Amino acid sequence: MLHKAYSLLFFCFILTFTSSAQNTDSLISPKIQLTFPLIDAPYIGYATRTVNNGQPTAGAILRGYANPSMQQSLALTADLYTAVHYGIQRGVAKYRRIDNEKRWHKKFFNSSIHYLADFVLTYSPLGGGWLHEEYHRGVMTLGKVNSFNGMNKFPIGASTVAVSHVADEDLVRFKASDSKSFIRMQVAGIEGEYLLVDRLQRNNFFYRQSLMFESQYVLTTLNSALYVLVCSQPKIANVETDKMNQKEAEVKVRDFTGLDFNGWAYDLFRPNEPYEARGVHPSGNGIDRYRTTRHLTPDQLTYLNKQGKLQFLNFLSPMMFGVRSLRIGQTGWNGNFAVRHLLTSFGNDISLQVYLMNTQHRAALTYHRYKNFEKGYSAIEGSMIDVPLSLSSKKNLLFTPRVIVGMQPRNQDFMTKRADFLGLVGTRVDLVSKSSKWSPYIDVDAKTSGWVAGNEFLGPRLAGRFGLAVRINN
Repeated sequence: MLHKAYSLLFFCFILTFTSSAQNTDSLISPKIQLTFPLIDAPYIGYATRTVNNGQPTAGAILRGYANPSMQQSLALTADLYTAVHYGIQRGVAKYRRIDNEKRWHKKFFNSSIHYLADFVLTYSPLGGGWLHEEYHRGVMTLGKVNSFNGMNKFPIGASTVAVSHVADEDLVRFKASDSKSFIRMQVAGIEGEYLLVDRLQRNNFFYRQSLMFESQYVLTTLNSALYVLVCSQPKIANVETDKMNQKEAEVKVRDFTGLDFNGWAYDLFRPNEPYEARGVHPSGNGIDRYRTTRHLTPDQLTYLNKQGKLQFLNFLSPMMFGVRSLRIGQTGWNGNFAVRHLLTSFGNDISLQVYLMNTQHRAALTYHRYKNFEKGYSAIEGSMIDVPLSLSSKKNLLFTPRVIVGMQPRNQDFMTKRADFLGLVGTRVDLVSKSSKWSPYIDVDAKTSGWVAGNEFLGPRLAGRFGLAVRINN
């Protein structure tokens, strides 16, 4: 469920307008890359069973695409934002009527169009709000909990949007069988939104796209941070929840959790409490799903409030404010960085990401600091981007390997000082031809038990994806 911070939309626009480094005097036609993951296994098996009452029939495979994986929904949303901003950029560049206008007039015109587009996309199918809900649904699908994404109704202007048509019995079963995934489910929404920011920033940096995504970065980050923060404010969270309970007499129209972070904090401290212990809904029909600040102890509320304040770490990046690349002296290297704060199945992950690139190499390095209630744990992550291997004068393979090594709380527990090893190794391989913009690719990774952003599975898993990528160079 997505709470919109309407009062700060104007602030977002002004911030984007004044800080963007986009040169509107010489707008360029950027290079773009779009990705279409067609098959994601073994996730597709879970989706097939979820939409077909547990039966993995051949006819249900196609219907399983109604529940896309995290990687599929992220790719579709990133593609949409990229295509829209690419189209706007090309359109403004060709709009000769503003050639003689003052520079700030051009900048205002350009920023206004981008900001309006990002605002509309937030409420659109395949947009940022849709991605938020699909990340919830991706985890729910692993628990065979079927649902409906309310963003598919294009609810522009709505303050809350539900993942609805969820049965109480499914939530009871899901928490009893996999409480850690149940906890993660409730915060997966903003995980998806921050990964969208990360994907757009990476592509802008590594492919030198020069697309004006800053309004999307600021709007998404501010909205997400405020959403977490207001969940600890009784005058907002409790009033909003009471309103929802009053108008939602039917179980099928209710959201799966209400305000995401009240439910997350409640279950984080109570992983073994049966879901049905929440009691009866105020209407007398079904389980009382939604948690408020009244259901949290003072210490638990303090913890939630702290996480809301830490969310503002996500603003710590030059890329948020239009600085898309930083020259590193006379080394020939360019770089950039971003700080992320994500909520997890065991607490949080605060990370520092560094992007590096020269004429021959592209690399991303990340230091993760995972934290539960008792202790911090560390991990490092590294990846190379599009390492070429020539097959012929017209065809190349592009390798994008990725490795994560570190420690996380044992069994994803919130209240432990013990650790488990976390490891992930994977690579994506694209077959690129000079004669075609389209490139088939495969993406394979294997992981130990543990939380990895953008990966639905908390247990050990070997997964693979096949899809098509399109590269447009102007």
